[in-house]
Amino acid sequence: MRQQVEGQDTLRQIFPGELAADSLNGLAADSLFTGAAAGSAQTDTALIVLNPDGLEGDVDYEARDSIVYAIVEQKIFLYGQARVTYGTIDLQAAYIEFNWADQTVSAWGHPDTTGKVRGKPAFKDGEDGFTADTVRYNFKSKKGRISNMRTEQQGGYLGFEESKKNEYEEIFGYKGYYTTCSDPDPHFHIQAGKVKLVPGELVVTGPANLVIADVPTPLFLPFAVFPLQKGRKSGLLLPEYGESQQLGFYLRNGGWYFAVSDFLDLTLTGDIYSRGSWRGNLASSYRKRYAYTGRVTANFANTRFGFPLEADYRVTRDFRVTWNHSQDAKAHPNSRFSANVTAGTSTYTTNASYTTADFLNNQFSSNVSYSRTFTGKPYRLDASVQHNQVLSDNSISLTLPNVVFAVNRINPFERKVRSGSPKWYEQIGFSYRAEARNQITTTDSLLFRAETLDQFRFGVKHNLPVTTSFRVFKHFTLSLNGTYNEYWYPNYLVRSFVPEFLFSEIDSSLTYGFVDTDTLSGFRAARFFNASTSLSTRMFSTFNFRGKKLKAIRHVITPSLSANYQPDFGSNNWNYYGTYSTNAEGNLGTYSKFGNGLFGSPPAGRIGSLGFSLNNVVEAKVATRTDSVAADKKLSLLDALNVAGSYNFAADSFRVSNITLSGRTRLLDRIDVNFSGNFDPYSKDSLGRRQRESEWSATGRPVRFNTGNLAIGTRFNGGTTAEGRERPRWQEWDVWDLDPGYADFNIPWSLSMNYNLTVRNLTNALGSDSLATTQTVTLNGDFNLTDRWKVRFNSGYDFQRKDFTLTTISLDRDLHCWQMSFTWIPFGTLRSYNFTLNVKSSVLQDLRINRKQDWFDEF
Repeated sequence: MRQQVEGQDTLRQIFPGELAADSLNGLAADSLFTGAAAGSAQTDTALIVLNPDGLEGDVDYEARDSIVYAIVEQKIFLYGQARVTYGTIDLQAAYIEFNWADQTVSAWGHPDTTGKVRGKPAFKDGEDGFTADTVRYNFKSKKGRISNMRTEQQGGYLGFEESKKNEYEEIFGYKGYYTTCSDPDPHFHIQAGKVKLVPGELVVTGPANLVIADVPTPLFLPFAVFPLQKGRKSGLLLPEYGESQQLGFYLRNGGWYFAVSDFLDLTLTGDIYSRGSWRGNLASSYRKRYAYTGRVTANFANTRFGFPLEADYRVTRDFRVTWNHSQDAKAHPNSRFSANVTAGTSTYTTNASYTTADFLNNQFSSNVSYSRTFTGKPYRLDASVQHNQVLSDNSISLTLPNVVFAVNRINPFERKVRSGSPKWYEQIGFSYRAEARNQITTTDSLLFRAETLDQFRFGVKHNLPVTTSFRVFKHFTLSLNGTYNEYWYPNYLVRSFVPEFLFSEIDSSLTYGFVDTDTLSGFRAARFFNASTSLSTRMFSTFNFRGKKLKAIRHVITPSLSANYQPDFGSNNWNYYGTYSTNAEGNLGTYSKFGNGLFGSPPAGRIGSLGFSLNNVVEAKVATRTDSVAADKKLSLLDALNVAGSYNFAADSFRVSNITLSGRTRLLDRIDVNFSGNFDPYSKDSLGRRQRESEWSATGRPVRFNTGNLAIGTRFNGGTTAEGRERPRWQEWDVWDLDPGYADFNIPWSLSMNYNLTVRNLTNALGSDSLATTQTVTLNGDFNLTDRWKVRFNSGYDFQRKDFTLTTISLDRDLHCWQMSFTWIPFGTLRSYNFTLNVKSSVLQDLRINRKQDWFDEF
């Protein structure tokens, strides 16, 4: 045994029996303070080296108040913040007694002037430890006895009135409990007469009873096992029970969890219903650090609605598969693989899912992609497989694959060593993009048939833009743009009229023929191009004011003129379009030979247009004062107001384009306003068809209103008192007092409101204009009734349907170690509720109460 410090308390060595009663006197007068200033605290010191037989190492000890050596009794008494260490064992307490004759150590706390015991023993052996009222431990046998022990194990807390510790670090407790509540007086616990603790592995109990708020409940268990191992472990997943009005009584989400390895797991769960329905679920997550992570799920359902002898009885079989995979950017800096897959039967969300989010989802989509960049090179390669499935009409689109090769912008005339300003030709640059796509669009029931696979369409698209921009006349920016496009297709269309005399016995009608469209194999290329130029500048005007608050208003105008040219690729010279007879009389129609092409056809009609746009920004400068320091602040009055249109000189009619107007601003630094409008300079007839006559000539109005949109949104949130100070934390209410009876209006809250108005000008049955409006208001927010109560809500109103949108109300309660949540959809198709009261810790995740009514069940 060794204790090395700087002096010794000789009085306590000579008279240990007489001084034993004076076990803790703070900074006693007989304590030594070698080298310490008056009023400071130092560890009492001695230099005695003892070597008890049987111990494998030295025992180090120290105390803040004093150390007493009883030579005859072979004991050492440590007073005041005492500490004994031996190997990995560390014991601290207000009072420690060490008997070197039998290698035992005993520790107690000490009551202060109020009677509260302080300095209770804290025992630690490696990473495991506990606190207790008294501890007696034998260093040689490694056994001990503990009174009123409490320890933390992997997020759980155990306590015993009396316990024993053996040489294998196992602890056997009498009148013990287990809880995940961190409060010294836990709000709930599982109580058992006998408990065994294997630190870091598990807790095993005999007959156990759940106690809530010190009140025993009727819930008893013949035994209980709580795993304490770090990481994931395989085990049973207990199901939740309940009743569905349509499917009967059920057990849901019961199964088994497999911890396959540190990088892979597997969960198998299932649902079973008393009326014959069943569901199986598979989920697997995988992860490799600094490489990738992902998750795969598969759901299968056999659902029976109604009873076999009823007319509305039906059986559905559905499935859904998902896969999410992401790659760590550090794994392969130049390449990346990702996947986001969701596929299944179109009726899965309505027949086999209980969630509102699934019911509102109208499509499944998937994207599996690989991309690669090349170090020091300007090009990039992307390849993907895509899938999109519309659940409402069972249509499905599959792209297998889509490959893109792209070259970033290159300036071929740019000097390698630049000196001075660049020349205009140095800013000429081009980029390139090639895309190859193979795609099919069909219904989910026909997708895997052999004849469907012949309907895949293939195409290649090339895009080569050449651009440059430079300043002219100091204040103007001139941009020049040219684009070349080329499409490759393996087939093309031929359309013709087939004369044939047909008589219909149903309506006695005569048909003299039909239009036949053939798809002929053979490589065809479609090439087209266009050119454009634009000239823009910025103009500023400032209005100064002499007021104390408003200093100035600045108006920034950005006008732009553009010219666009594109040949008529619908002419016979290009051979992209053809003519055919539409009927027996010989009336001719025009069709595109690439009408079935993935990327479309070259545009028909020549374009030689002159366009304009005008952008406006209005700002204000106002005087502010902060901490008696004057300063100017810039405010935006109008973030943007844009007007645009064009005139096509090459068109034979309708040369003036529609006029577009858009803008946005922010009012009171809180309310966002966005608006847009579309106006037609030409009139319409009584059937709503556009006429060559201008609106001005027809009605005297400069333009005709087509469509308009107005969106207003704002968000408010609070968190300070009326005086501007941070809101104080209220008292901690008793965890089981669900109605604390205290409310304050200056509590944290948030509120979002959005208004959307869309107006369309339609032609009614009388041939006059009729405005059709669609307007909705949405509202969502939350607020805290107290520090532990939160209310959340989401709703809206559709003025056209005169009905509320999806409305949800949620109530959450933080119960320290428990949590309560209640979600309610009070009306509509998805009317439902869900109440859950559960323990927060995942160790006792099955200790919960759940009551719910799903949207597909009748109330």
